[in-house]
Amino acid sequence: MDYNDRFLDFLSGELSDEDQNKLSEELNNNKELQEDLLLQKEILHTIKMGDDDTMDFRSQLKDIGNDFLEDKKSTFRIRPMYWIAVASVITIFSISTFLGLLSNDRFMGDQMFMEYYEPYGININVRGHNDFTEIDKAIELYQSGNTKSALDEFQRLKIDNSEMSGFFSALCQIELGNIIEAERELELISKDAVFYSEHIDWYLSLCYLKQEKLPEAKALFQHIAEGNNEYADKAIRILKKLK
Repeated sequence: MDYNDRFLDFLSGELSDEDQNKLSEELNNNKELQEDLLLQKEILHTIKMGDDDTMDFRSQLKDIGNDFLEDKKSTFRIRPMYWIAVASVITIFSISTFLGLLSNDRFMGDQMFMEYYEPYGININVRGHNDFTEIDKAIELYQSGNTKSALDEFQRLKIDNSEMSGFFSALCQIELGNIIEAERELELISKDAVFYSEHIDWYLSLCYLKQEKLPEAKALFQHIAEGNNEYADKAIRILKKLK
């Protein structure tokens, strides 16, 4: 399967919702595929962001090329997908004027969402099985990539713990590609959030960004940037790119 073309369709907003969901599931279970998509994002983001980043990226490519030539007698260390992705840039430069890819607002939002989004709390520690609760079970399902089952569990647990279960339900919706549902969930629980308020703001701002709701995204990123939290530096960087 040619994931290179699917990645380009995804990043340019030309992949159907059904195909996006399928791709999301495949990415959840394939670390190498995640790395390949990240490479495509970095290449396209470099082109999008202008001369300074482009020159830096060219310098990186040159360094990689020199390393490869110096090491040509040893084992081939650079995966072929890297060079396929780099080669795709040539195609992008050639056809971008006709496709309008590099000036596409949705592409910008998708690109920045993909650049800054990552699943929450990959290293969350659940308690030992003697103290294993239903919430622990749901979190473990989320961590293991069993997103649909995790979502069912968190939805069921909302009555007892609306903030935590609602937050994780929204995270599952994002993983499944259901951004609108995730946004609604996050907006709902943000009103009375206490323990997860900073995390809720961050993921809600990314949902706005993904959907090109730039006024809402900028306002929330500004709020995050002014706070003393783990997302402040990222919010500042995003705001600079959105100007």
